[in-house]
Amino acid sequence: MTIDLKKDVGGDPVLVPIREVDHCVVYLCYEEYGGPEEGGWYYRCGKPVISVPLIFGTEVNRKVQERLERWADQYNREWDPQYRHDYAASVRVQLGKDVKPFPDTVPHYE
Repeated sequence: MTIDLKKDVGGDPVLVPIREVDHCVVYLCYEEYGGPEEGGWYYRCGKPVISVPLIFGTEVNRKVQERLERWADQYNREWDPQYRHDYAASVRVQLGKDVKPFPDTVPHYE
């Protein structure tokens, strides 16, 4: 898959494979139960819920990232503290080309 991408400084559009474009990704982060060892343990994981390809030019890309980060901060602050635990869901914003859940492999107890 390709997208029609304009260079930041203007000029002719170029075709760039979508996997080569940076994305601003919002992850829903939470904890999964790892196992019963030593009274039980958990690990942090996340699933991408929003992915915005950064194809709009430097200034607009920055504004997209700032807007998503403000929304994530507000979401995380407004979560009802009565229900907030270490395993409660939160959101975080990350830049990158890989838009995939994390971690890549499920950790195991050693």
